[in-house]
Amino acid sequence: MDDAHHRQAAARDFFAAFPEDFIEAELVGEGFALLFGYQQVNLHAVWDGELINSSRLGEDAYSQRLEQVMDSLDLSAFERGTVVDWAMEGHRIAREHAYHIPKGGRLGDAYVQENLPLVDLALIRAGVRLAKVLNDALTHYQPASLATSTLGPQVYTDREAAAHVGEIAMVVGTVVSVHRSKAGNIHLNFGADYPHQTFSGTILNPRDPGFNQLDTLAGKRVGVRGVIKSYKGQAEILIESMDQIVPGPAP
Repeated sequence: MDDAHHRQAAARDFFAAFPEDFIEAELVGEGFALLFGYQQVNLHAVWDGELINSSRLGEDAYSQRLEQVMDSLDLSAFERGTVVDWAMEGHRIAREHAYHIPKGGRLGDAYVQENLPLVDLALIRAGVRLAKVLNDALTHYQPASLATSTLGPQVYTDREAAAHVGEIAMVVGTVVSVHRSKAGNIHLNFGADYPHQTFSGTILNPRDPGFNQLDTLAGKRVGVRGVIKSYKGQAEILIESMDQIVPGPAP
């Protein structure tokens, strides 16, 4: 038997393990049109948003509704189990509730009243479980601003600079380009050329004669001392004198 026949046989065995009503329900969810209110939708769309929309509540009002429900629940109970358990819980809800389609395919008020509370509860469970997963993943996380730089205290690479905005430090890297703006400002771009630089040493309205020699820094590894700031999402240090620019330590 060739690979194609093996795959076909495996597929038959897989679907044979499911009840016929479940296979039909999957087809309803994916492609068959249902009538929800006055619009034709598939079942996935109903559970992805139309049930919530039927509440006619705005975002803030719906959030308050969930908070009221949460006040009556033991949220810690939702943290129990594994990701697989949680997935199977969703599968059970689909089997026992979502796929119970009234004859004729019209999803009326009775369907909404029965299932909207399940959506509320599912959203609450999802929030609690996401918080647990993130808390577990970040238990031993140490922010970059608290980590010890490999270059020594208060010395960071150009890629690390954005995580240390507000600190007085030295940023070290290779100057990729020296850019002069129309206003006469000078930018030492590190990591990549403008506008993709990882860090910039910026001289506003340069007056120090030494700044005339900055073009020679292109391609060299240097350090820039000063307060790390953020300008339009990019890390930079404002350079007011040549003393702030020093030969960079070896990587």
